[in-house]
Amino acid sequence: MENWIDKLDVTNEDLNELLESNPSLRGMIMGYLAEIKLKDKWFNDDRITSIYKPDDHNRNIKADWVIEYNGYEYTIEVKSIQSNSIKTVEDSNKHFLKGKFQCDASDSRFIELENSENIKTTCLKKGQFDILAINLYPFTGNWDFAFAKNNDLPTTNYSKYDSNVQNQLLKGTMNISYPFCEPYYSTPYNLLDNIEQ
Repeated sequence: MENWIDKLDVTNEDLNELLESNPSLRGMIMGYLAEIKLKDKWFNDDRITSIYKPDDHNRNIKADWVIEYNGYEYTIEVKSIQSNSIKTVEDSNKHFLKGKFQCDASDSRFIELENSENIKTTCLKKGQFDILAINLYPFTGNWDFAFAKNNDLPTTNYSKYDSNVQNQLLKGTMNISYPFCEPYYSTPYNLLDNIEQ
């Protein structure tokens, strides 16, 4: 593995200036870092017999990681909370955080629905991956994650789609609170054990 820090003659000061002055780059790097931190924290485990990262441009596999667990392959999609969406909420003397994350594709593309209809959308198809991992760093300041099964995620309510199409597409922007509750969980393994093969 090349040492790009040395190769590009980058200093800590250079990196800090770059990240401080370019919020979009900061978000992109945080997103890719979340993928690495997720792998190191949860999938560097004897229960995982293989793991690989699909090509970002492979539209047939919508996942950041493909893992083998108990003899089956599962796809894991990683998303991050948008820092500028976070709000502190006081409710019945309870203090918690609320935020949003994007759960869609980076660009608009054609996808095939159950009735063989093709539509152009940025929405992700329900069932297109198995587990969603949400990076909670903007909430906690640590590389913590919340996990949900794809089938438990909300579908789009976009008014230009009829109900049949809405039920096949995931909502593009989703809400999450911290501490979190169902359908989000603190470990992926119970969810993996409950996915039908």
